[in-house]
Amino acid sequence: MTALKLMNFYSGPKRQRCCVAILLLSLALSICWASSAAAEPLSWDDVLKRARGQTVDWFMWGGFPSTNAYVNGFVASRVSELYGVTLRQVPVTDIAEVISKLLVEKQAGKTTGGQADLL
Repeated sequence: MTALKLMNFYSGPKRQRCCVAILLLSLALSICWASSAAAEPLSWDDVLKRARGQTVDWFMWGGFPSTNAYVNGFVASRVSELYGVTLRQVPVTDIAEVISKLLVEKQAGKTTGGQADLL
């Protein structure tokens, strides 16, 4: 299925729920990963409490103006309103550059505070 067909399939409220769910899942996984050394896993309420006030840098292709407007307008404001999380889109033209940065961070042993939170 092409990207355009997927965008048409996930339109309106379905797309909104999908984007918010992906963002929250990514944020939850990154918080859980960071706290994996803890003996007890975090509850969902704890994840939401830790997420409040955080900023998520979403590295995504910036080639669709309508998608950019949707993410920066609706999705970002909704995530901020519901969860107190700032969503910042980082436009990407070449995903290989981002992957290279992530690999360098991983090789350097960096497990927290990296450049990209979500791809």
